Amino acid sequence: MKHGLGVDILACPCGHRMKYVATIFDKKGLARLLRAKGLPNHLEPIRPARGPPQQDFDFGP
Repeated sequence: MKHGLGVDILACPCGHRMKYVATIFDKKGLARLLRAKGLPNHLEPIRPARGPPQQDFDFGP
């Protein structure tokens, strides 16, 4: 990405360099990597978007 877009994806905001681990192309591979790292390997259910905080506006005189 650095050559094509000029973005260094391994640059860390703290000033150090991040380590490339893997490129994951399927869900099974991702779940296996997360399990190996001791991280949760399931996604939380996606909740529907909430409505606007105010349903109607009083712009009348």
